[in-house]
Amino acid sequence: MELMEEQQHQRYQKALKIVKRQKAFYRHLIVYLVIMMALFVMRYFIFPKIGYYYEDQGFKDWLNWNTYGLAAVWLIAIIIQGIVVFKSKTISNWEENKIQEILSKEEINNNQKWK
Repeated sequence: MELMEEQQHQRYQKALKIVKRQKAFYRHLIVYLVIMMALFVMRYFIFPKIGYYYEDQGFKDWLNWNTYGLAAVWLIAIIIQGIVVFKSKTISNWEENKIQEILSKEEINNNQKWK
């Protein structure tokens, strides 16, 4: 009985860890979207109203690199985090299924030996 409770507790802890990782991923994605929307609103609506940056080509280049560069690098980081979070779930499910398959094969082999 204690062994089953311990296994159940371990499975719960493992599931909790997966849920926390997924929650962190979604939180990261939401922060990215909010900041990128704010950045692009500033870039295309607020800065043009200021007007002075049109005169300075160096500032325009710097602004473009920072706007698009930040968005691209941060998006790559989010994609990598998503792959790590959701792939680990798939791998752990595969591992559990494979273990059950091997155990059932061994049980069948053991039962056949005694007949």
